[in-house]
Amino acid sequence: MEQYMAPALFAITIDAMKSDSEDVSLQGIEFWSTVCDEEDNLSYEIDEASKQGRQPSRISKHYVRGALQYLVPILQELMTKQEEVDDDDEWNPCKAAGVCIMLMANVAENDIVDKVMPFIDANIKSADWRYREAAVMCLGSILDGPDEETLSNIVTQALAIMIELLSDSMIPVRDTAAWTIGLFYFLYVQMYIFFEILH
Repeated sequence: MEQYMAPALFAITIDAMKSDSEDVSLQGIEFWSTVCDEEDNLSYEIDEASKQGRQPSRISKHYVRGALQYLVPILQELMTKQEEVDDDDEWNPCKAAGVCIMLMANVAENDIVDKVMPFIDANIKSADWRYREAAVMCLGSILDGPDEETLSNIVTQALAIMIELLSDSMIPVRDTAAWTIGLFYFLYVQMYIFFEILH
């Protein structure tokens, strides 16, 4: 795939993600979600090979890390296209973009933090509820990627704002803030158990 990525697939999928056609946009997002899944599988295979003291049969080209600076802004903008009344059965670019950010965090780990935080910081208190909700969703979507120290810093800085947003005037913002606080709690419990095991 390497010979096709830079000259063709990268540009085609970027254009697709920006398309006004939801179907085309979804295809572009799905391409990168699939790349994330593949890189996550490769990472697991490499870890297993290392534990067994052998060379992995495949290596990762880290396409996702290399493309973060181009993909993240597009995905974040797509996340602001949500509907005021959500249809759980409807799959659209807004939802797909959130999932793609989540998958990118899994493979890019700490590298994604600097790419997403400017948008989050700029929009978490936006007058436009769609940007507020997108910022909160983006924050919640990256929490399964960075290491514990980085996560601790993020949660410490964001918790008070998340609690404040539980009283937001817009239901989608309140719902997403509650979801994110739930993730904060889950991560805290995981980290607490981890440190208890160590001691």
